[in-house]
Order: sequence, then C-alpha cells, then structure tokens
Amino acid sequence: MAAQLLIQHPTSSGYVVRCFADGWKLLLIMHPRMKALTVPGGHVEHPAESGPEAVLREIREEAGVEVTLLAPPAPRLPDHFPDTLLAAPWWTVSMHAGADSAAAAPHIHLDQQYLALTDQDPSPARELDFYWLGPEGLSTREDCLPNTRGQGLEILNALDGIDPTLDRAKLARALFDRMTAD
Repeated sequence: MAAQLLIQHPTSSGYVVRCFADGWKLLLIMHPRMKALTVPGGHVEHPAESGPEAVLREIREEAGVEVTLLAPPAPRLPDHFPDTLLAAPWWTVSMHAGADSAAAAPHIHLDQQYLALTDQDPSPARELDFYWLGPEGLSTREDCLPNTRGQGLEILNALDGIDPTLDRAKLARALFDRMTAD
C-alpha cells in the first residue's frame, strides 16, 4: 500500500523583535488552538497573496503591530530589473501540522519565516494576547513551543550588542554575520 501524501500549504510567520532599554526582545503570541506561545503567523490566504504580504497581515491581525521586514543579505539584481523584488524569508521550513482552519486533516506547512522590526506596542485591536520576552524570559517559559524558543534564543543572542539604530541593511548584515559565524 502506498504512503498517503500530505497536502502542503504555504504559510508565513514572523519573528518580531524590538530593542528596549534592557535589550532586544521577541514578540510572542498565545496561540489559541495550540495553547502555547509562538510567533505570529498563518496560512497564505489566497493565490494573489505573497509570503511577505501574508506575514505582514498575520502580524497585524494577531499582534496588532506594524513591522518592517528585515531582509537577509542577498545578491543585488541588475540595474533596471523590471520585476518587483519581494522580501526574502530568513528560513523556509517544512513542518507537520494537524487539522486547522485551512485543512480538516493533517497536512504540511511550508513556512516562510521572516524577521521583522517594530518600535510599537501592540494595539488593543489585536486578536491575541502577546508577550515581549528577552532571552531569560524565553528560556524559562514552559508554555513556549520548543522550536520557537530555540530559534528565538538564537536570534536574540545574535542581536545582543548590535546597535538598534543601524539602518536596516546594516542591521540585517550584522545579524546574518553573527548567525552564520563558525
């Protein structure tokens, strides 16, 4: 008997960071179905929605903040390139997902994971409860998804000591260099 093929759905999620007086912190939301802390994100809702558009929408809906996507370093396009360049995810991850609002059966999320910056407090109009956690808080929260904790700690540790006033491209380069150093 052949193995059952799982349907794959495109999703986008965002690791939203902000520098406070006591250091960099990660924005986490309490996911209502999973009953756990994780980053904002969800399904790309229609064929005309891009991954970057989906993550911006999800962050706005779930956490109530406007963000700027922080693109990882990439080769530049030729001058006068005629098409629109979209923000690139830092990672694309394939993960098993149970039934959810987009599928009645288990399926695969092809999750484009972005890094985003904000200087805002979440709006009261947000859908979900939120938490700003630094490395210590992220390490000790038992209700945080393990993958979120691990990836969040890597990001926060790499951001430690990076000047938050750097322009986005320089901040992204500094973060990228720290995250890829041997």
